[in-house]
Formats: sequence, structure tokens, C-alpha cells
Amino acid sequence: MGMLPNLVVIGAQKCGTTSLHFYLKQHPQIFMSRIKELNFFCLNGNWSRGLAWYQAQFSTKKPVRGESSPHYTSFPSESAVASRMHEVIPQARLIYLVRDPIQRIVSHYVHWVALGREMRPFEEAVGRPDCDYVYRSRYWWQLQQFLQWYPPEQILVVLSEDLKERRVETLQKIFRFLCVDDTFQSPRFSQERFRAGDQRKPTRLGSWMRRITGRLPESLLPPELHWRLTFLPYWPFSRPVPVPIVTETARERLRGWLADDVQALRKFLRRDLTEWALV
Repeated sequence: MGMLPNLVVIGAQKCGTTSLHFYLKQHPQIFMSRIKELNFFCLNGNWSRGLAWYQAQFSTKKPVRGESSPHYTSFPSESAVASRMHEVIPQARLIYLVRDPIQRIVSHYVHWVALGREMRPFEEAVGRPDCDYVYRSRYWWQLQQFLQWYPPEQILVVLSEDLKERRVETLQKIFRFLCVDDTFQSPRFSQERFRAGDQRKPTRLGSWMRRITGRLPESLLPPELHWRLTFLPYWPFSRPVPVPIVTETARERLRGWLADDVQALRKFLRRDLTEWALV
């Protein structure tokens, strides 16, 4: 039957959750799910598969068992995630990765262009305060959905900038939060996963190849092998996605929509967040 997890990386999308999932997996006291994004607590995800399916993803006796699903912080497109999570794993510890909100929006946009989900110019795509790009960068608003159910001491907010620039120190902080050996080191901590510059949009032939390789069962293959078999075959049949230039008009508009949320997050974290250009 497996066991229920006691760690969930709840997001945010395009903030380094893939890298963090990889780093956590290296620790001998931590088991991270083979499929990174289980999306179990999303009604549009795998909630209908049932608890037995979820437990089966954590067949381990390690003291910490975790998964990483950035869609958990995509309210309101995914609602009541926190309540469902609390119903199943009320004692779990949650990690929420955040980064400069505008940079996250740009990375989110580039990712969707690469997937073929976004065809609009950048300024048109982010032209409304109620669009998914803006919602997912309202970190305090997303975090409030979980603070209604989980006490603050069970939630750790980590800046993506810290994980990138002060990785060892930040991982030690995370390991202490999880009550595992915080002196553990790995040469793999120097690696990064899915950098923004890696985003590519396949040609028509590349799209066909990706649909074929995308059917490979992620749960039955080692993660590195699955990635190679899924992405590398279509790589020659793709082109880089250009990163859009954020005009000052668009930047000021986004600042206006996000300023109050950032201010509330600053108070909660007791940190000035000078790493972010928004502040």
C-alpha cells in the first residue's frame, strides 16, 4: 500500500521546484516521488485515482516522503486544494518556492509558448489582473489558501534566488525544517534543472515526435532516462523560444497589480525582498 507523504513542495510554478525535487532526492533520509508532479489534490489532476494510488507512490521506509506539484498553488483555477490536502495529510510540512514575481511571469509565458499553449504577444497575454500569469505570482494570496488549514510552523517559504545563489546554506535550512541531517552534502547540488534558456518550441515534426515519446510511462523509467527519451529525440527539430522584453508600461502595470501582495508577503517573512526588482 505504501505510505502517505509528510512533505509537499506546493510551488510556485517556474520557481525552481524541479531542481529542489532533485536536490531533496539526493538526501539519504528523504524519498521524493518518481513522478515529480503527482497533482493528487487537484480535481483537474489525479484526485479521482483515490488514496490507494497516492499511497502507492511512496513505497519507502525513509522518515521523509515527499512530492512536488506546483499546480497546488494555482488558485482559483484549482480550488480547495489545501482543504483536501489537510484532510489527508494534516501533519505534512509544506515548502513554497517563490521568486521575483515579474520574472516568474516571463518564465511562465515562455514555458507556455514552448508547449504551444500560448500564441498571444506577451503584453496581451498578461494584460489582465485576473489572468493565470498574475494569479500565480500573487504568492501571499496563494499562501493564504494554505494558512487557513496549516499553521505557519508547518510551512517554509524559500526564495528561488536563495536556492540559486546560496544553495548549500538554503538546503541546510530546508533539511533542518524537515528534521533530517543538515550536514549532508552531494556533488549533485551543483546541478540545475530546466533553466529558462532550455525552453524550446518544437517544429511540426518535433511536435509529432514529442507526442510519441510523451507516451512513455514516467513511473516505470528512471527519471534521467525518461527525460532523455522524452525530450532529446525532438531537440534537433525545435527552436529556442525568445524571452520577451518587458516594456516599462507592462512592468508598471504588473507592479500595480502585485504591490500589495508583495508587501503582505514581506511582513509575513519579515524580509525586505530587495532581491526582487518589484520592490
